Parts: sequence; structure tokens; C-alpha cells
Amino acid sequence: MASVILVDDEQSVLVGYKAILERGGHRVSTAGTAEDAILLFESEGADVVVTDVNMPGMSGIELLGIILKRSPCTEVIVMTGAGSERTGIQAMQAGAYDYLRKVDIHPEELVLLVDKAAEKSSLQMAIALSTRIAGLREGFENIIGEDPALMEVLRIVKKVAPTDSTVLINGDSGTGKELIAEALHLNSSRKNKPFVPINCGALPKDLQESELFGYVKGAFTGAQANKKGLFEEANGGTVFLDELGEMEPPLQVKLLRFLQDHKVYRIGDSKPIPVDIRIICATNKDLKKLIAEKKFREDLYYRVNVISLTLPPLRDRKSDIPVLAQYFVDLYCVRFGRPESRLSPEAMKELVAYDWPGNIRELQNVMERSVILAESEVIGSEHFPKDLLEGHVNVEKMFDGQPSLEELEKRYILAILKACRGNKLVTSERLGISTTTLWRKLKQWGLTHEANSEEE
Repeated sequence: MASVILVDDEQSVLVGYKAILERGGHRVSTAGTAEDAILLFESEGADVVVTDVNMPGMSGIELLGIILKRSPCTEVIVMTGAGSERTGIQAMQAGAYDYLRKVDIHPEELVLLVDKAAEKSSLQMAIALSTRIAGLREGFENIIGEDPALMEVLRIVKKVAPTDSTVLINGDSGTGKELIAEALHLNSSRKNKPFVPINCGALPKDLQESELFGYVKGAFTGAQANKKGLFEEANGGTVFLDELGEMEPPLQVKLLRFLQDHKVYRIGDSKPIPVDIRIICATNKDLKKLIAEKKFREDLYYRVNVISLTLPPLRDRKSDIPVLAQYFVDLYCVRFGRPESRLSPEAMKELVAYDWPGNIRELQNVMERSVILAESEVIGSEHFPKDLLEGHVNVEKMFDGQPSLEELEKRYILAILKACRGNKLVTSERLGISTTTLWRKLKQWGLTHEANSEEE
């Protein structure tokens, strides 16, 4: 299935050709002008653009030049009128994949031509992606997408991976921070040594120090033998400290000391043990804000923030959603022994329209559920969770009845809260306000019952 943008100033052509291409299994968006097509392309992207040549305003040839300049991997098919073979040839000389005369277009021929153009586009994208991450031989198998912000992260990873510099990965929950940490490890000289991920928020507070640094026999009740900590276990490799903002202040002091001298001190022992590991950290919290609140050490922040990477949320990577979704569908079809499946055009549009507060992890879960529930080889939106289909923020509806500014604010906040499935923390981050402010506004509107949070 390819994503196609169909461009023509005749509505009948758009309706007819859209139906033909969708029956051929493609996901089709339409535009009545070249200018509208550019806006559509910038928001959705496309594998193939099928455009008329003669349209009011910008011509199809001009559109061809702009599309190829912005996305060389996209293929453009030009449609000409009767007796316009010369125009078609000129279009191909300008970079078009092929041209068709409208009077000669046959449904099967149109679908076949788009199929071939999409195949070429897919191959070119694969080559382009391989070229962009040349030299990174491993570690990128599960990092899917071509979003510019993601590619910039991978570019920095390529440079940083061979060093031992400490890296801080910022990003919302579910954006793939551990995958980036693994890529840094697998593309370093430590790749044959352990990679140890540690979720600081999941470690019990009273066990954090002993888990990380170990203890000696008799150090406390129950310490019946010497025990290596996770730092020692990872000697020679990489330790990934996820959710660093959840680390307790006393342990922050211990981590700072380790980063300064690379020695661990087991609980109950004053003898230092040299340990050779690389530290990679990640957080979904604003560490500078935590510093201001005296919850995170400023000196530790500057120690871990030698190299900073920020992963974009999935809502800012809309063009990557189709390929990610199909990747997970393929993954779970193999895992569950199901026949090869694909998402319907309508289902794909729903996925792209949704804001994904849970990011890639949420998308993966939805695709797993959909593969399990689907009874055919086509996955439709009826296989999606109800809250996904109801989770869109309809901006136009917000303005119904010309509401006051206060009412508009209320509608917008409640729409974001619903899209985030009642999660106050995620909602406040999306809105750029504190959770206290969100609570105050909900209380003011008598709607605190709306804020049933999944995660505080």
C-alpha cells in the first residue's frame, strides 16, 4: 500500500481516480490545486503524487519541481490532455516517473503504474536512509522513520557513539529513548560487553543504592554474602539510567561521585572498586525545573548533560506514523502466525489524525491489539480502541456558537484532556501549564471528575 496525493481541478476526476486507486489498495488524499497539494504534502507526505498538468494557478510541471526538490524519493506521475505528448515528455525530462494521457487512462493501467512508482519510491527511501546512517552498522534495526528531527538525532548518535562521553536523552515516555541508548552502545567499542538498562523510577527507594553499588556481607540485616551492584556487573559495558529524574537525592550524590572517579563503594565497605562503564541517562522530566525545586542536583545535571539528545514525540512525526504502524502490524502477524495484513486507508487516516499521548509505545500496543482482533487481512478502524477514535481534537467544533475566550479555553483544555485519556500529567505538559493550574481550572468548572488520571 502506498500513500498517494491526487491533484486535479476537476472534482469528477478526483472522485473517480481516488476510487480506482483505493480499490487497488492505496491510501489516497486529494487536492484541487497545486498549492493545496503542497500543503497536503507538507503535512502528510506521499510516496507518489499523481497530478494534472493544466490547472488554475500553479501548473503540474511547477508542482513536480517543488515536490522533487523537497522529497527526491517521491515519484510524480503527470496526467496530460489529448495531444499533449510533448508536455508529458518535458515532464519526464524534469524528473517525472511517467506520464499518462487522460483520454487513454485505463483503471488497471493507472493502478499498475502507481504500484511501480511506489516500489521505486520505497527502494529510493531505503537507499537514502542507509546512506544517511552510513557507518552505523548495528543498533538501528528497530528505529523506524525518516522525520528530520529523528534523523538529526541519529546523525549525532553516529558521532557520539564511539566516544565514552556521558549522554542525556530527553523525551516523552514511549518515544524510544532506550532504543537510542542501545544504538549508542552497539555502535561503540563496548558493544560486546553488557548493556544494562536500569529504570530509576522502578527501583524501590530503600534498595536503589544496594542495587546499583552492591554491598558486603553484614552491611545490614539480611546481607548474608557480598553482592556486586549493577555497575560492577556491567563492567566494560554501558549502563542506561532511565527516568533519571526519579532518582533519590542521596543516590544522586553517589552517582556524582562515581562520575568523578569511576569507582564504586559497596554498602558497608570503604574500599573503592574501579569500574569501567559508560553512563547514558534519560528523562521525561524537566531537570532544570527539578533543580529549581531542589529535587535534582545542579552539579549532577552538568555531569550527565555532556551530550544532549531530544527525541520528538510521535505527534510531531506524523509522516512516520504509516511506516511505524505497518512495521508493528508485520511484526505481530509473524509473532502470532497470522497471514500478512495491511491497514485500510480509513484506518491509516485515523492513526495519522490521532495525537498519540503514549507515543510509539501506545501505537505498538494498538497495532498488537488490532492484529489480534482482525478477522481478515485488512485491519480497519473498527479494530482500534474506542478512545483512540474519540481522541481527536476538533478545532472547528470548538468555535461553534462564537464562544467567549474563557469558554474557548475551557473547550480546548477539556479536548486535550480527553485526547490524553484523562492523564493530568501528560495533559499539563501538552498545554504548557502546571498540574496545579490544571486542577484549579477543572475545580473552577466543577469538572474534577473529568480528571481520572492514568498516571500521576
